[in-house]
Amino acid sequence: MSDRRQLRQVEKVVRRVMRTVANYDSIGKAEFEAILHKIMQQVQRNTNVDADEIAAVTPKVIEAMPNEYGQLSKEERTMEAMIAYLYCKYLKELGLLE
Repeated sequence: MSDRRQLRQVEKVVRRVMRTVANYDSIGKAEFEAILHKIMQQVQRNTNVDADEIAAVTPKVIEAMPNEYGQLSKEERTMEAMIAYLYCKYLKELGLLE
C-alpha cells in the first residue's frame, strides 16, 4: 500500500472514530475502551484480520502506549493523534505496517 493510501486510510479511520468520541463529555476508562473497540473494528474492517488476532495484540498495543504516544508533548496529544497512533500500532503489531 502506498504511503498516500495509508495516510488516507488513517484519516478516514480517525474521522469515523471521532464520531464516537463526539458523544462523550469526558474520556474515562469506559469511554477509552469503547474508542479502542471502535479502532479494533476499523482494523478488522480494513484488513480482514480475524478479531481474535487483533485482540491478541491489544496488550502489546496498550503496553507500548505510554512509551510511544505518551512521549508526545501535551499539545500534540490530541484525540485524533491517539486514534491514529492506536490504529497504526495495531497494524504494526499485526505485521501489516513497517
